This record gives sequence, C-alpha cells and structure tokens, in this order.
Amino acid sequence: MLLLIALVALPLALTRDRDLIPVNKGFGWDGQMYGMYTQYLPQAFDQKAINSHRIQRILVPAGLYYVMEAMGIPRTEEQVIRAYRVANVFFIALGILAFFGLAAASGWHPVATALGFGALFLSVPVLKMSLFYPLLPDIPAMAMGLVALWCWRRGWRTGLLLTVLIGAFTGPTMILYLLLLLFPRQEPSATRPAPVWIWGLLPVVYLGLWTWAWTRAPEAFHRPPSDSHPVQMEWLVLALPLALVWTALLGKVSGWLPVRPWRQRVAAWPWWVGAAAVVVLIQVLIRTGSGAEAPPQTLTTYLQGIMVQSVVYPGGFLVAHFQYLPGLVLLGVLAIPGLSGAFREAGTGAAILTLVTGFLLLGSETRQLLQLLPWAVWLLTSAVDRQGVWPAWWAVVWCLGLCAAGRWWERLGRHDLTSGFMEEPAQRYFRFHGPWMNETTWWTAGAALLLLAGGLLLARRKGWFHPQPRKS
Repeated sequence: MLLLIALVALPLALTRDRDLIPVNKGFGWDGQMYGMYTQYLPQAFDQKAINSHRIQRILVPAGLYYVMEAMGIPRTEEQVIRAYRVANVFFIALGILAFFGLAAASGWHPVATALGFGALFLSVPVLKMSLFYPLLPDIPAMAMGLVALWCWRRGWRTGLLLTVLIGAFTGPTMILYLLLLLFPRQEPSATRPAPVWIWGLLPVVYLGLWTWAWTRAPEAFHRPPSDSHPVQMEWLVLALPLALVWTALLGKVSGWLPVRPWRQRVAAWPWWVGAAAVVVLIQVLIRTGSGAEAPPQTLTTYLQGIMVQSVVYPGGFLVAHFQYLPGLVLLGVLAIPGLSGAFREAGTGAAILTLVTGFLLLGSETRQLLQLLPWAVWLLTSAVDRQGVWPAWWAVVWCLGLCAAGRWWERLGRHDLTSGFMEEPAQRYFRFHGPWMNETTWWTAGAALLLLAGGLLLARRKGWFHPQPRKS
C-alpha cells in the first residue's frame, strides 16, 4: 500500500510548482470562472453570475472561499491557484483512502488491488492535470465517486445517500450512483440468457440518436469547436459500425442479470423516498442558487457531442480513453474472462450503471466522466480478482509502466496553448482530451493500444502470466 501511495506522492511532490497552464494567469479556460467564484463568491451569488452548469461544481470553489476567508489568506490569483493545488492533493488522498477501503470491503487480493489502483491513480488526470490545470473540477468529482462506492460496498446506504447529495455539487453525474442504492447488491445467483433482441436494442438507440443529431443539427459536425475534431467522412463507414459493435456488447450486460422477481431486486420503499428527496433537494439548490445565464452545455448539446465524438475516428473513443487513462482500457482487456461473475455479484443496479457509463464512454472527452470511472475500475478490478491470484511481478511492471504513461514530467506550460487545437505546440496539451487529437496522435495512440492489448491477450493465451486459483 505504501509503495502504491509513493508512486502517486513522489511525482506530485517533484512537480508541485514546476508547470502551470499559461492561460488566464494560470486559471485556464474552464477554471477561469471557478477561480472568480473563489475570489468573489458572495458577489457571484448576489449577481446571479453562476449558471446551472457551473453550480453543479460549486462545492470546491465555495469551500475554498470560506477556508481562505477564515484563515485570512488573500484571494489573489497566485494564492487561489495554490489553494486549488492543495485541494486537489487533499481529494487525491481522500480518493486513495476510499479506494483502499473499497478494496478491503471487496476482498481483493493485493495484486488485483495494485492493478486497479494503477488504472485509476497512475494516470494523466492525477499525476499531471491535477497540478498543471488545478482549477479543473475533475479530481474532487472522482474522489466523491470513490467515496460513494466505498459506502455502497460496505452497505452504508445512508452514507451513500449523503455522498450523492454532496458529490452532486462536484459533478452532475453523481446522481447516477443512486442506482446502486435503489438496486442493492445481492448474493450471486444463476443468470438468464439474454434474448436476441437485447443485442440490437442499444445499437438501435445509438443509431437513432446519431441520426437525430445529424439531421437536427448537422452544423454540430462542422462548426467550431467541432472543427478541432472534424468527422473524417472517409472513415465514417468504419467508425459507425465500431460504435454499433460497442453498444451491442454493452447489451450483453442484460444477459448477466440475476434471476429474481423484480420486487426482490429493488430496495425497500423508504430508500426510494430518500433518493427522491435528495434529487428534489439537489434541483431546488441548483434552481435557487443559479442565475439566468445560459449554461455552456445542456443535455441536448451533450448528447450531440457524444454523437459527434463517437465518429471522429474509427474507435476514437477508445483511443481517447487510452490516452487519458491507459490503465482503464488495458484493465478491461484483462477483465474479460471474469466480467460475467462480477456482474452476477453486483446486481441489477450495477448492470444499469454500467450500461449508462458504457454509453457515455462513446463521447471521447474522458475527463467529463471521471466521476463515473471509479465504477468502471471497481467492476473491472473485481472481474480481474475473480480469475485468481496474479503474479506479483506483473503488478510491478503494470504500475511502473502506468506511472511512466502518466507523463507527469512533461512540460506543457512553456508552450503557447492558444493556437489551433490540432497543431503543435497546443496539441501537446489537447491530445490528452480525446476529441482534439490530430491524425498523428490518433494513429500513434491507436497503434500503441492495439499493440499492448494484443500483447496482453497473446501473453495470456501463452500462459505467461496466467493467474493461479485462490486458496480457499
């Protein structure tokens, strides 16, 4: 455990003041508004300057305002940036504690724990972006997702409910964790075979949404900022089928649901009442605190973005996630043989949450899903652990390789990031954010993903690191 923590702590310590995004005095793009809220929170509320999109990420800006006010720290740009860096380290530590608590509650073997830990924490968002672009709200959102999973796995339903309420103001996807409350875990049981039509249901939904986006707003595929990730029309004939295959595979999840009457799959009615109360309270707080300014992203534009980003390049959504969280995709390759057992243990809510998360992954800006990706890591790590005891040397290679892939040493702040997203040197930054990959980045990352995934499958077939059965 200490060695794993050191793999996160040392890069953060070594790069603490080394690199900072050279945009808006270090506040960055999205972070410019959050930094302003931290400096002038009462005025922002009085003037209704916080729209409904940003108020769902207001927890950290508001918390830092009151902490700095209480400690007498001047809220200059420099001090606010320092406060966000400290806050990100705090939330990384909170996430690590929650992860190890989750691992203990799940009964994972130490090697499987190391594989899951590396997939989530030895990554670009943690090792690089948390200090380079500290005002992004991603790390607190990820940490709250981990706390929610810890409460769920320990059976702390009240804790899960409160975590969703608090975490909803670090990221709007937090509300989806209520599925784990409303459809609790169950003892493993037999599964029913999925009807054939299930395999086609999600692809039909996806294709319907894609057609809707194409016909309703064709300009979304061409206008800025979409010109930074234009649809490659010559690849559309391959990109669309790959997305349809992905959604068809997600449909197979429905075939792994436990065989039980519906009334035995859902939580008792008081928890449904509690969940409804939390949803209502969240909406009341959002509507009460937010102003009339139009949010930069609505559900409609978000769905349009997913439809555009899913056909940027063939399989571009997987390549983008591999760029940002390489361990997530590779862990999925290792997890394949144990997935059905992991689903049987997790239950109906877990299956629904997986379907939603998997569908949202078609959008290739991974950072927008960091609140849900702890769930994907839990599921995949559980599937890996179910297969047996993995060689200890594999965990060492895995973690060291992912730590190197976190690119924490790379200097980005010295470059001009105001030029076109697809061109160097701005590409050095934007390549980590999926949709803005240029051709070179996409081909390079895609080739690396295929090589590594193929290597893992080949090594597994050859028995080079085949897991051994766990002792009873």
